[in-house]
Amino acid sequence: MLCRAPLLLVATGEHTAGRDRLQRLLCDAERAFGPYHPLPAELRRVRERQRRLGPRS
Repeated sequence: MLCRAPLLLVATGEHTAGRDRLQRLLCDAERAFGPYHPLPAELRRVRERQRRLGPRS
């Protein structure tokens, strides 16, 4: 899995920390591989999915 730590944070209720870590990972991946590489593209999809789902009550 490419982004276990952010997803684990979200799963345990640490939504803000998980989103922040996912954003930092995305920035690093874009810097390292470029914005059109499959890794940053997948991270953007994961980030968007987390945004749409939002925090669960």
